Amino acid sequence: MNIIILTSQSFNPYFENRMQLSRLADEGFEVKVFDLSLIMMRDAVRSGYSPKDKRVAIFNIKNRKSLKLMLKKYKKKVVVIDYANQDSLIRHMINKLNIKIIRIQGGGVPTTYPANSDMDRSINHISLSHFCLKFNNLLNAPPAYLFNALKRKFFLRIYKPYIDTLILAGDGFLKNEQMYINSNTKVIKAHNFDFDIFKSVESNGEQFEDNLVFIDAMVTSHPDLTMQNLRYKNPEIYFERLRHFFDKVEDVTNLKVVIALHPRNYSALNSSDFGDRGVFLGRTAELIKKSRGIITHHSNSVNFAILFNKPILFIADKDLISLIPEMIIMHKWFNQKPIMIDRELNSSDIYNNMMIDIKTREEYSKNFIICNDTNKDMTLIDLLIHELKGL
Repeated sequence: MNIIILTSQSFNPYFENRMQLSRLADEGFEVKVFDLSLIMMRDAVRSGYSPKDKRVAIFNIKNRKSLKLMLKKYKKKVVVIDYANQDSLIRHMINKLNIKIIRIQGGGVPTTYPANSDMDRSINHISLSHFCLKFNNLLNAPPAYLFNALKRKFFLRIYKPYIDTLILAGDGFLKNEQMYINSNTKVIKAHNFDFDIFKSVESNGEQFEDNLVFIDAMVTSHPDLTMQNLRYKNPEIYFERLRHFFDKVEDVTNLKVVIALHPRNYSALNSSDFGDRGVFLGRTAELIKKSRGIITHHSNSVNFAILFNKPILFIADKDLISLIPEMIIMHKWFNQKPIMIDRELNSSDIYNNMMIDIKTREEYSKNFIICNDTNKDMTLIDLLIHELKGL
């Protein structure tokens, strides 16, 4: 059987490892990755990365016409695995070709407030500043971008593209996928990729280190932000504020801050942006396991802090909240207010935010980390293989 995996990001080692492409090939599947970044993220930096396993074929798809031709070529005995594509036009194209779509919803950050929140639950009404920011971005967007965005919205409501199977990371994500679910869609409740990583490092010793892990979110250069024409006003000021906060928290807690880089932030390995501190790539789960807690704006890596029962220090500044107002939603799920690093810092803010609220964490876990205990001993790739072999 041919399996075609769709990704909207340039093919990279993080994706290759997460999807366990070699294992899929070992199971007898002919693995093809359709890199849609030229369609979905035209301004994104191309990684130029080639797969380690030569059995895996990578295709850089230039436009929707060539995508359709490629799908027709492999139409017989093929399943599309939708890893990182939510384009309604592409899904409809696959539906029309009668090719099954398996969607792996493997994790993410909250996009709606918790049910018991006294705030509006819709991210479209977070704040007036958020609305103004989005409106300004629309005004500055190229006409072609606006036309295609409206076209996709209209198309989604008229043609109702769907997925055949949804492997779901948590109850809180179901609403995000609802528009692509119909009466024939099979929903498999499971857990997210971070839970699989947690299990793989859980038993690797119990030695602790006296440090706090800062989870780099790549906020000054993340391709998802640049694609939306969103940029932090002054990156130099951002890093200056970070270093000042790190100095303060190290002084108050007697713990050293180390940096867990975003998986795509290769260029920061030799950077001095974070000061004289250890900088690590690809070791986030391990670092958090051994740490005394984490520091973050908002990140999927809070999952590891919950699973390893570590304190979380949320931090922000006014520019970050203007840039990514959705981060407030995550803070609300933990019933915490971020420490504002553009203001005067005090010790009590740091200590108060290092307290652990078990009840809120249990609720967060059910919605965004694991929603089914019966299959938690199977990885998401185990579940995928089981589903593929049943077709």
